[in-house]
Amino acid sequence: MRILFITMGYPSNKNRSRLVFLQRLVNEMVDLGHECTVIAPTKRFHFNEGSTCYEEVQSTNKNNRVHVYFPKYTCIYLTSRFKNDIFSDFSVQNYIDSVKEVINKEHIKFDCIYSHFVGTSAIAATTIGAYYKVPTFAAAGESEFKDFYSYDREKTITALNKLTGIISVSTENKKILISNNVLDNSKIKVFPNGVDTDVFYPRDKEKSREIFGFNKSDFIIGFVGHFIERKGPLRLQKSVTHSDIKIAYAGKGEQVPVGNNIIYKETVSPVRMPDFLSSVDLFVLPTQNEGCCNSIIEALACGVPVISSDLAFNDDILDDSCSLRVDPNNINQIKKAIDTVFFDKNEYALLKEGALKKRQTLSLERRAINIINWMQELMEVNN
Repeated sequence: MRILFITMGYPSNKNRSRLVFLQRLVNEMVDLGHECTVIAPTKRFHFNEGSTCYEEVQSTNKNNRVHVYFPKYTCIYLTSRFKNDIFSDFSVQNYIDSVKEVINKEHIKFDCIYSHFVGTSAIAATTIGAYYKVPTFAAAGESEFKDFYSYDREKTITALNKLTGIISVSTENKKILISNNVLDNSKIKVFPNGVDTDVFYPRDKEKSREIFGFNKSDFIIGFVGHFIERKGPLRLQKSVTHSDIKIAYAGKGEQVPVGNNIIYKETVSPVRMPDFLSSVDLFVLPTQNEGCCNSIIEALACGVPVISSDLAFNDDILDDSCSLRVDPNNINQIKKAIDTVFFDKNEYALLKEGALKKRQTLSLERRAINIINWMQELMEVNN
């Protein structure tokens, strides 16, 4: 199958860590024998986005090629108070035009469109899909459905209802879409995020710690994510009071944790992330909201027990076998869970065993196959 991906971001030679999980899904589909092309329009005059060039030819793990295009478009979104004004319409139309220009210029052929996420990219997908008479799909992987509000809500929902189907990363996201009158149950399917288990697997802990300069004997908690309120780096810091527990933070942001027990607080490149996760004893992410958290899945794939939120967005990937779930805003609950794992070696061993079993259900290859099969089923029904 020939699939055209339309997305608001994608890894490039300028920013290799942006939406890496989407790149991995695309690469997996290509390695399964499908032809995938990516168009990721970037805002004109926004120099932290996109690529240094118009086109990149990227390689998959099996050395297959993926053509990725980064056309420029003009975006003049204003504040949410002006979400219904002509500037928003202009920006969306300019985004659509930039995609169509690449399709025409490069003579791209495709059987369907896959957009990421359910905002501007999905609106563009439905418009372009109607123009070229092909089915359109969108991935609902948002932690918050801000695009319902950053652009005209009714226009967004009207566009989404023209989609052939939506790939939701969680049951909770599916419920949100249905409650907002977006498609019906049969056209929204839950496919939790997956991980490349050939890349993310338990590596030698001592060797992994040597890479980051961690002490071999320390009990280390790992955190991966932006240093922002939603992710909770400071809530984690307040929850760790025992002097023998260290914290390694992988990320950056405004809420920079400070403390004597912090042994690391820098970004980690995607290629080094499996080593980072393999170097820690426990993964803690007191996040307030997610679509389907890739860092949690990656930690489990490396055999690391997890402490995270007890909210519904984690229901599809976490259970009692591999995690302790807490109120992400309750410092005492987070502390109690950490102390339980630290002091109770039997509990830790059970959770670690559960994480290793859970990784078997998180294969990216399986996810890609299931998504492709479901898309093909809907395409056949709509023919």
